[in-house]
Amino acid sequence: MRRWDRLMEGYLEEYAGRGRSAGMEARVAYVLGRWGRWMNRRRPRVQLERVDPDLLVSFLRRQTSFRSNSTVYGTLSVMRGMGDYLLSAA
Repeated sequence: MRRWDRLMEGYLEEYAGRGRSAGMEARVAYVLGRWGRWMNRRRPRVQLERVDPDLLVSFLRRQTSFRSNSTVYGTLSVMRGMGDYLLSAA
């Protein structure tokens, strides 16, 4: 997961450069950290190159049950932003 941590740090640095509030930066770091820990617990281990839509839906389903729609959409937005960053970094 060291690779995920490096990618997450790079994304958070880029995100901080956009001038967002400290609260939003903390929220993004929290969601990405939770996502990374969840992927790390999967057996067999998930390779970043092999993350598929079913895996993303499984994460969202488990992490957002009994949450408001705005929280779910916020989580999805963070994941989409990280996905865009990963595609541009590749």
